[in-house]
Amino acid sequence: MSGFVAKIKSTTAIVTMIIGSGVPLVYAADEDFTLEEITVTAQKRSQNLQDVAMGITAFSGLEMERAGDIAFEDFAVRVPNLSFGTTGDGGIRTRSIAIRGIFGTGTTGFYIDDTPMEESMSPLVLDLERVEVLRGPQGTLYGARSMGGTVRFITKQPDLDQMEVKGRLGTSNTKEGGWNYMVDAVVNLPIVEDKVAVRVLGYFQHEEGVFDRVHSDYTPSPGETFATQDFTTRENVDDFDVKGIQAAIKIAASDRLTINGRVNYQNAEIDSLPFADNEPGNFINARAFDVDESAQDEWVHASLGFTIDLDMGSLVGNFSHWNREVNDSEDVSELTSWLIGLAGLEGFLPPQAGTFDKTSKNNGEVAELRFVSEFDGSFQVVVGGFYSNTKTLTDYISIVPGTSDAIDAFFGAPAGTDVFGFADTLFTQDGDRTIKEIALFGEASYEVTEDLKLTAGLRWFETTIDSSLIIGGFAGGPPSIGDAKENGINPKFSAEYSYSDDILLYASAAKGFRRGGVNGLPVEFCTDALVDVGVSPEEAGQVNSDTLWSYEVGVKSTLAEGRAQVNAAAYWIDWNNLQQSFVLDCGFGTTLNTGGARSRGFEIEASLAVTENLVVDAAVGYTDAVVTSQGEINTPISQPGTPIQHVPTWTLSTSAEYSFTFSDDIEGLLRLDYSYIGDSVSYTNNGPGSTAVSAQRESLSLLNLRATAIWENWEISVFGNNLFNDISSYGDNRSLALETPGRPRISQNRTRTIGIETRFRF
Repeated sequence: MSGFVAKIKSTTAIVTMIIGSGVPLVYAADEDFTLEEITVTAQKRSQNLQDVAMGITAFSGLEMERAGDIAFEDFAVRVPNLSFGTTGDGGIRTRSIAIRGIFGTGTTGFYIDDTPMEESMSPLVLDLERVEVLRGPQGTLYGARSMGGTVRFITKQPDLDQMEVKGRLGTSNTKEGGWNYMVDAVVNLPIVEDKVAVRVLGYFQHEEGVFDRVHSDYTPSPGETFATQDFTTRENVDDFDVKGIQAAIKIAASDRLTINGRVNYQNAEIDSLPFADNEPGNFINARAFDVDESAQDEWVHASLGFTIDLDMGSLVGNFSHWNREVNDSEDVSELTSWLIGLAGLEGFLPPQAGTFDKTSKNNGEVAELRFVSEFDGSFQVVVGGFYSNTKTLTDYISIVPGTSDAIDAFFGAPAGTDVFGFADTLFTQDGDRTIKEIALFGEASYEVTEDLKLTAGLRWFETTIDSSLIIGGFAGGPPSIGDAKENGINPKFSAEYSYSDDILLYASAAKGFRRGGVNGLPVEFCTDALVDVGVSPEEAGQVNSDTLWSYEVGVKSTLAEGRAQVNAAAYWIDWNNLQQSFVLDCGFGTTLNTGGARSRGFEIEASLAVTENLVVDAAVGYTDAVVTSQGEINTPISQPGTPIQHVPTWTLSTSAEYSFTFSDDIEGLLRLDYSYIGDSVSYTNNGPGSTAVSAQRESLSLLNLRATAIWENWEISVFGNNLFNDISSYGDNRSLALETPGRPRISQNRTRTIGIETRFRF
């Protein structure tokens, strides 16, 4: 805590320097300036943020530009009670998001416009109208994957009236790494005046790696040392490149009909996985062999939508399709050496380089049709239907040449006998999963009086899952085929009271839901491990849905004649039959239903226009999320009192933005952003590679500074990100294969980066 206090003092000193030189810290009563109003569509209709009865954080595209945001991690640290971590297996885009303590895959919705996407996807934060973060269950309007909350990327639509060209060139240098660079450009082109326009974005980003791969002997157990490959140190092995293009069209077909189409494409590639070996801040990867652990994440998203303006409201439709392919390659050379030693084969098969490779291909179709009313009077509704069909194909394979001959020699069989019948293939897995969902949803609100409004909503859903799994190699067995089907209703109730024109009080109760599924697990191979945690092999194949009820009270206030806003909310969440993921003793990860949990806390967000030139924002979030009942599963993470993983107790952020006139032709802008994320734990990987150190996620303090000069159509900015160079864990990543004993895989944030960039607009 003393380190946190010291950093707060340092930040305060910097703020004082930025806003000093005679700038008053109180506004003059006769001056006419207010905070900018933000319009959101969280409830499927356009509303002022201050009029929406729920906890929402929204960032405009302009604000994110001024803050220098490029990726999800940049703005996410400024959202109270939002946390994220590296939780999946593999090395690229394995992020999960938690809101208000509700953590786990599928607990937070992630949307691009009206399309629900996988939350691990990470489109760059470019050419957006805004980002909205909705806290609390959003099951009524957004479905099963929004039981904790929803993150929405709202893209900029083509402008029918004006041509626009804008772009950016930037370069920076990262501690422990080298030079990074980025270029992006946007063109908005009206094709037919007031009728048709297109908008195109293209971008490329390069991040220099920070990890060095050095040669090290591998000692699987005391007194044993295997032969290794001698190689010279490889510097900055984790170079990361992202490129993409977006194209959108808008057609005003008539006074009432508008059509929007969009295609997004992005390809991210990393040369080797950016994981620390022992603890955060260690940038050396000690390896017995020089093997690249490359990864690629490529996806495309296409959507077509329309809006028909009716006399009583609007009819909105959206149809979309997306494809995603993720490829991971993991170095398992040392793991293989360890297994060879355990099997007593070291005399027959010398250690050698090997990889474990995974390919995941996902695609899906989504359709939604809704009616949003604009009735005269006190009654309004949003009603609609939803359909999605997603398919996932996964392939795992690990081949170690010479394995079959070594086993033959061990058993005294002639070479080529192939005693176990799987040749040199140590492991294969082919998975096929299809998920279909249909839903009907609606929310209705009624103004009982001029000041009191009541809202009720529900969503009926039906989900069908078909899954098959074939595993070969050492863990091979009969195919695993399963299916699951469930339906239900998610209700929501809220009441809001306008205490005055500027103060809104509200209370709500909402049910959250996460669908169940089918476990991809070699049950016969893991029978003993399953019995050890209290589940039979027959029960292990099925994962049931988990649900929660969230209760929230809050206030939204606009004060000082529009110069200040203070929003606050408190919540209590009861979570039942929660799904928890962990690694079994057989080495395979699984998800099982355990007992119950609860999360309680609050958040406060405040903005103040101190002067016409100075705006200060601050946010604080508190979450106390713990397991309350064990259920029938006996694991370390299911014990009562265990904190929900990847959930810090405290999150805090503040920013100050000061604009001034530098000369007759040049305007200046200074911005400071400070974020604090409290400590938490990561139990996702509880295998032999995990350690007490790797399970800890220490607190993180991030300080960014940015100075911008603006003239005519140009901007030049110099910036420093993570000026404290504070490094902490994003999670103990789970291996694609069995965990290598004694070597955790720790994901961490980026080191201090200093840079310069130029923007232009015409």
